[in-house]
Amino acid sequence: MGDWLYPLSSKSDYCFEDEEGNRIRCEDDAGNQISDTGIECFRKKLRLGSTDVNWVLRTNYLKVRKGDRVWIYYGTADSDIGIVSLATIRDIDHDEDSGEHGVHLRWNRRATRRLIATPVPAKEVRKFIQRPRRPVWNLDRHPKLVDRLVAASGI
Repeated sequence: MGDWLYPLSSKSDYCFEDEEGNRIRCEDDAGNQISDTGIECFRKKLRLGSTDVNWVLRTNYLKVRKGDRVWIYYGTADSDIGIVSLATIRDIDHDEDSGEHGVHLRWNRRATRRLIATPVPAKEVRKFIQRPRRPVWNLDRHPKLVDRLVAASGI
C-alpha cells in the first residue's frame, strides 16, 4: 500500500459534482454562490453523503495502485488549511486513446471527519513537500509525515 497527496484548490478549473453529474454549488465567505474545488464545496460534497468519487490524474497515474491511500490537501490558495480527508483507491482507469486517466476513490468518512475538524496544517506538509501542486504526490519517501497523518486520522 502506498500513500499519495492530492492537492486541491479553489483556483483550479475544476468543480465538484454530485452523483448525478450536477455541479455542486456552495457559498463563499461573502455569501456568493460558487462552484469550484475549494474547501466549502468539498465540505458540501461530503455532506451530500457520497462515499465514492472518480477523480482525474495527470501525473503518476501509472504508479498508483488499488488499495493506496490518498490524502486530500489544501494549501496557500485556500488559507493553508492542510490535510482534510482520506480516501482509498478502489479502481484505476486508463483510456490511452483519449489520454484520460483517473482513480475511483472511496472516502474514509470517519478519518475525514477527524481531519476536517483538525487538519494536519499545510505548513507541516510543506516541510516534506515544498510545493505540492499537481495530483498526485508520492508520500512513501516521507514516513514521518505518513505517521503524522495516520495518527491525526485515527486509522
